Order: sequence, then C-alpha cells, then structure tokens
Amino acid sequence: MKIIHHVIYSLLCLGLFQACSPKSQTGIDAPNASFLEIATNKKISLKELKGQIVYIDFWATWCGPCQAPMAHLNEVALKNKNKWQGKVTIIGASIDRSPQVALKRIKSKKWSHITQCWCEGGPQNPSILFKANTIPRGVLIDKNGKILWSGHPNKINLEDKINEHL
Repeated sequence: MKIIHHVIYSLLCLGLFQACSPKSQTGIDAPNASFLEIATNKKISLKELKGQIVYIDFWATWCGPCQAPMAHLNEVALKNKNKWQGKVTIIGASIDRSPQVALKRIKSKKWSHITQCWCEGGPQNPSILFKANTIPRGVLIDKNGKILWSGHPNKINLEDKINEHL
C-alpha cells in the first residue's frame, strides 16, 4: 500500500495523474474530506467547517514549488488572524508519506498560523477527492461548501478573494 501511495503522489507532483481538470470543480459542492490535524492528531472534516470560508493548500516537503506558497499563506493568516477568526480556516494539506515528515518542515519554517494537516492514504484521501493532480494546488471553498476556485496558489490573490466572500 505504501508503494502505491508513493507512486500516486509522485505522479501528482509530476502532473502525470490527470483524473480530471481541477478547474471543472468550480461551483460544485466540495467533497466531505477529512484531514488529520498534525498538532492534535485528530481528524478534521470539511463538514465541521461549514459556515466558514476554507482554503486548502495541497503541498509536500519534497516539492520545491510548494514552499513559497506555504510561507505566503502563513504570513497572510497571521496578518488576518483577528479579522478571520472563526470565519476562515486555512489548511496546509501535506501529502508527505507521514505526518512526522511534514511536522519537521512545519517546525523548521515556523508555519504555525495555518491549520497543518496530513492527507491519509486510501480512496478517501483528500488530494484524490479534490483531484489535486499537481502540487502545489489550492482550493477555496465558500461558507456553503461550494468550490469557489481551484488552481496554483500563485494564480490567486487569496487575501482579496477571501475578504470578498466574508
């Protein structure tokens, strides 16, 4: 199972696993994905976050292009901490082989203003449910659970888009 998991993620990073275009998801209901919150080792489901704007950034420690968007997300989350409290959740969704691998990078980079999670393997893996066929991949979900936007994190002014939908 670990080999299959690793192969799928390698293909995701290279963009070779093209289940469908992520842009085709705009306007549809977000899947009720569950993530393992790394800090607490507890599951978080999108269903629990309904009523909030949610941004998910799929990333990995071995993905060079993923590092700058994660650093930017941390800065944006810190800047808007008071304004967004209880209204916005930003999830860093690691697709690394284990949460411990992601935790080392999170601690070393001090990315503590984002809800850091890990995507567990299997068919209910959030990266598969959201068809994150390349990384980094961002998904913005509105308060009603509809996908507002999906794409490369550098292709959106996230702060403005979130504030527009508050």
